[in-house]
Amino acid sequence: MRVSPVQLDHFLTFITSRHVIQDLPFGQCNLQLSNGQVIETPNVIWTMIKQRTITQYVQYCEETDFKPFSTSTMNHILTSCSASFRKSLQGLDYISAEGGTGFDDLATITDKLVDYGLDPCNGQKLQKALKEGKQYLKTDFKVHVAQMSSTADHCLSLALSDSKEKGLQEPCDHPHYKYCQSCEQLKTTLNELKDQIKILADKDDDLLYCYQQAAQAIESWKSHLL
Repeated sequence: MRVSPVQLDHFLTFITSRHVIQDLPFGQCNLQLSNGQVIETPNVIWTMIKQRTITQYVQYCEETDFKPFSTSTMNHILTSCSASFRKSLQGLDYISAEGGTGFDDLATITDKLVDYGLDPCNGQKLQKALKEGKQYLKTDFKVHVAQMSSTADHCLSLALSDSKEKGLQEPCDHPHYKYCQSCEQLKTTLNELKDQIKILADKDDDLLYCYQQAAQAIESWKSHLL
């Protein structure tokens, strides 16, 4: 009762959004209020650790010009909330699970390319870019997506419109002149890996096939998030 109701409502709205939690298809959680009343709610899990959630919320407040709680207060609220942390997506969201596996497969392919003659320094840069891309899709990407955005990768109206079917298109009343560094870096990394496979392992059909499957899984994950 010592905190601002406006700030509390703003923070609770954020941490109960689909950016932060995911419903489980089974089970329920019982919440007991201070007056003894018990409320049954669906069982949910956090998709990020507490520190990552707080960091993302602070960034969101900076973008929307809203004054957030102190870090200690937000950490106390998250500790009081009853939810489990996600350790594996298997059985919960197979598209996201396969997307995460796709990044792991590409990391393995990068190691094989080093054996084929890829410069180890370039291999490390690709590995780092893959880790950053995976972390971006797991956390920040969903927060950047909006119904109308000047960034093509973040604009729902553009991304979800069918380029061939007019009945499934929604025209945008704004230009898409901005670029997302993380989205562009992911595209560049995938293209660079594909080029290196063609140069260093052109005769290894299995490696190229593994790359295609992994890249498709990552693209499907990004589309699934949209």
